[in-house]
Amino acid sequence: AYITNTTYAALSMRDGDNIGKQFGSPLDANGIIDGTNGEDWFRLSVYGLDTNYDRTGLPVDFYLADYRSANSADDYIVTDWTWLDLSGLGIVSGLEFELSSSDVGDWGMNTPAYFAMDNLSTVPIPGAIWLLASGIVGLIGLRRKMA
Repeated sequence: AYITNTTYAALSMRDGDNIGKQFGSPLDANGIIDGTNGEDWFRLSVYGLDTNYDRTGLPVDFYLADYRSANSADDYIVTDWTWLDLSGLGIVSGLEFELSSSDVGDWGMNTPAYFAMDNLSTVPIPGAIWLLASGIVGLIGLRRKMA
């Protein structure tokens, strides 16, 4: 799948807003020094789910923003579509998405909890399902022919 930030989330992290802090800034949304300069991050974790909707193992993590590097030139907020390879999840029946951020307040995460996804590859339906479906269609056709 291709992943990127939404405009709302990216601008909130870049500039700060009434709730979330400006990433890379030592000030929180209220203008108070919060001591997290150089520690800001926004992460998407994708979990695989089995047929019972239980997690199958460790997630695939993708940082939508990362300001943890000692070199500020390596700090970034994702603004382009980026390929996220989910094949490490193995064979799964579903996906669960979890967003987390270093900018957390009394009411939870301050970073807007949005991301954009495109071109999620689908897996073909197993042959047995197609066989069952074609059998049902055949029986419906036979019933109509007999009536």
